[in-house]
Amino acid sequence: NLEKALELYNKGLEISEQLVTEVSTTESKRDLSVSYNNVAGIYEAIGGKENLEKALELYNKGLEISEQILESEKTVQAYEDLIVSLYNIATHEYTSKNTAIEFLHEALRIANMLYDNTKMVRHQNIVSILINELNKRTEI
Repeated sequence: NLEKALELYNKGLEISEQLVTEVSTTESKRDLSVSYNNVAGIYEAIGGKENLEKALELYNKGLEISEQILESEKTVQAYEDLIVSLYNIATHEYTSKNTAIEFLHEALRIANMLYDNTKMVRHQNIVSILINELNKRTEI
């Protein structure tokens, strides 16, 4: 039930926002970014113009936090979170084709850098997913 999921995720989002206000740590900020993305995903799944607009707004808030975290902490987790935020916006139905391609290229650049440095299979898989998404958007 998406409505119940939205209710529960919004409660989690409220807790995350309060935590960042009270104890602004990297982890609490990351939790807030993840909460924004989770709630956005539910709005996107419900669909409809108003919900899709709300989802894109929340995805952008998650992206903003991911970028802030990365400015202060260059960890694998911070880079992965940024990739997720870029991907979520790029694949959103209201995102323009040019913006989607730009965000996917940036996510791919980061994913390639991660794979080059870690040689982790999950980073290689992320690279493949991003290439597939780019190919979908650039086919003639």
